Amino acid sequence: MKKSKNETNREEARELHYNKGLMIEKLASRYCKSTRTIYRWLNNNYQEKTPDQQKIKKKYKWTRKYPPEVFTQIIELKKELPQRSAPIVWKLLQKEFPNNRPSLSTIRKYIRDKRHTYKNNNRRQGYIKFERSKPNDLWQIDIAGVQTVGHLEKLYLIALLDDFSRFIVAVEYFKNQKGISIKSEKQS
Repeated sequence: MKKSKNETNREEARELHYNKGLMIEKLASRYCKSTRTIYRWLNNNYQEKTPDQQKIKKKYKWTRKYPPEVFTQIIELKKELPQRSAPIVWKLLQKEFPNNRPSLSTIRKYIRDKRHTYKNNNRRQGYIKFERSKPNDLWQIDIAGVQTVGHLEKLYLIALLDDFSRFIVAVEYFKNQKGISIKSEKQS
């Protein structure tokens, strides 16, 4: 394996300093580097490390140990009501295990690891109730709040929408949002 120029310079600087006794200032001028760089080169951290010397990263699990009853209780609470969130489970565990309960983040992680997260499969059902199957079967009236338009002061935008196609059937500005305005819009 071919060494880079920087690595050969480091080895040469170590050799010259430790075996030949060359001063660090002279090494710095020889390699056109700062004295601080030479000190770093001489440091043992830059020498090649054998696999035994290299630090091995440890994978940490939960450092605190909790009784298994706590985690079985978490699963039971989630099975009892799948929509129950981690903060609610945490509060319920506080009643049963006041001194020895996991933190909120630990509970969230445990629920996620055990795949007891709740996903609503029927998310759109609430909207389907109001959508009609035929055109002009149902109209909705939407009021777009107060809008200030120049010299006309406060105006309300009132629109009629077909619920099937979401098409705007009629739209008009009114000075108030009372029922009389809506009736006149419906008649036009």
